[in-house]
Amino acid sequence: MKKAYVIDATAIFAEINPFVLDGEVYIPKRVVEEIRDSSSKFRLDAWISAGKVRVVDVGEESMKKAEKEAKKTGDFPFLSQADLEVIGLAIELSKGREVVVFSDDRGVQNVLLSLGIQFKGVKRKGVEKRIVWILYCPSCGRTFPPSYRKGVCDACGAPLRRKPRG
Repeated sequence: MKKAYVIDATAIFAEINPFVLDGEVYIPKRVVEEIRDSSSKFRLDAWISAGKVRVVDVGEESMKKAEKEAKKTGDFPFLSQADLEVIGLAIELSKGREVVVFSDDRGVQNVLLSLGIQFKGVKRKGVEKRIVWILYCPSCGRTFPPSYRKGVCDACGAPLRRKPRG
């Protein structure tokens, strides 16, 4: 089975060498747009020019699956669009390939774990067991579903926090 790697910004900042990976390396377009420092941008541009890293637009169906799974785990409110594209691209590539995602983002790792897609931490160890989060108000104690996007409590206006569903 062919192997594919998906990298996020931390893989570029940490200087992961795509030339030693035994498969094709992909990066979502939105992640490329996140790279702003000149040395990381230069490194990524060199990898792309050499044909070792492919920049990909993620399909709508894969993005919907990524969002749905992120809402199930409760990570959705805490993931950026680039994070969701990393997950979506992994979903897209997993049809007929073994996929490994390089990311240090705990939310991304948690959703990938829930989907059964492999990942590797770049600078730190990855999550080991799936977490389902709930949102709660530390002031009045109200709880909210994982997909709640406002970030503040409807009752008292305090900023929400998250904790593992227990």
